[in-house]
Amino acid sequence: MNIYWIIYKTTCRCNGKIYIGQHKLSGIEKEIYLGSGKLIIRAIQKYGRENFVRQIIKTCSSQELADEMETSFIIAYGSTNRKIGYNITKYAFGGHPISDGARKKISDKLKGRKLSVEHIEKLRVRKSPRTSEHAKKISEANRGCVWIHDPIGNTSRKWKNDATIPIGWVLGRGKTQRIDRKPPTYPPNWLSNVRLANSNGDKKDKIRKTLTGHVVSDKVRQKIRESVTKYHEKIGHNTRNTVADADSGRGQHSSCDCLGMEVRGPA
Repeated sequence: MNIYWIIYKTTCRCNGKIYIGQHKLSGIEKEIYLGSGKLIIRAIQKYGRENFVRQIIKTCSSQELADEMETSFIIAYGSTNRKIGYNITKYAFGGHPISDGARKKISDKLKGRKLSVEHIEKLRVRKSPRTSEHAKKISEANRGCVWIHDPIGNTSRKWKNDATIPIGWVLGRGKTQRIDRKPPTYPPNWLSNVRLANSNGDKKDKIRKTLTGHVVSDKVRQKIRESVTKYHEKIGHNTRNTVADADSGRGQHSSCDCLGMEVRGPA
């Protein structure tokens, strides 16, 4: 499937303002994409989608070339001027690129910086819980909004429920695409080695010697009988002989014998 990028100009028929943007395509568009900038979205909601027309002004074969051409056309048309267009900045994706040198200067300037008491107080107040009035304003602002998701750009945003969803966007918040991970690999016979390590004969002998001669009280014996009964009822086995053997201490497979404990009847 052929993938390409277009640089387009969206024009509002009501006021003549324009918006320059880019859009990734891999086939035929089902609906004309007009833009996703904040100002162009507000304009579409205000004037209606039918009052906007899009014109393709350039086709690009890569994302890097599309970013460069979008910036060039924004500057050429002057669409960041509020009287002319709806673009917020002259850079692609609405962001200003920061070079590595600029990042290092900012980092060096902030190292060792001590915050004033007033600044700390402002940060503390900013992180304080919302007041009821603030929560009410947020609730009213979000009323009638839905989440929409752009699968190509892997971004989500809130959208007015009564407004037309932009081309390529779908209802829902969407999820970040996961990278499939390879299943873990284990050495040969790893499970047998683990079982062998856990079945330490010396350890079992030590436990057996500790429990040998241990007297089981009537209360403990009753608990063992109830536990065995519940287990066999769960798996559907007949437990009469098992319980009887556990009571008399004659059972060859009773829980007490397995632990090396001596079962004594009441004195």
